[in-house]
Amino acid sequence: MGGPPQDDYLNAVLLAVSALPATEILRRAQAAESALHRVRAVRWGPRTLDVDVIAAGEEVSDDPALTLPHPRCR
Repeated sequence: MGGPPQDDYLNAVLLAVSALPATEILRRAQAAESALHRVRAVRWGPRTLDVDVIAAGEEVSDDPALTLPHPRCR
């Protein structure tokens, strides 16, 4: 959605139950992206992996680092 042209990449959805706070889930997701060499050079640019936290229970956040629920899923 938006951004420069890029190669195909896998986009999937995962539904999980966790006692972790949303910020820790995001930290772990970004660690997985880094482990697979995700580089954030261009917004919405080419990526090897893209993990978004869409929602975390009823948590609501306007923090720019983690907006919940995800702004394009409201």
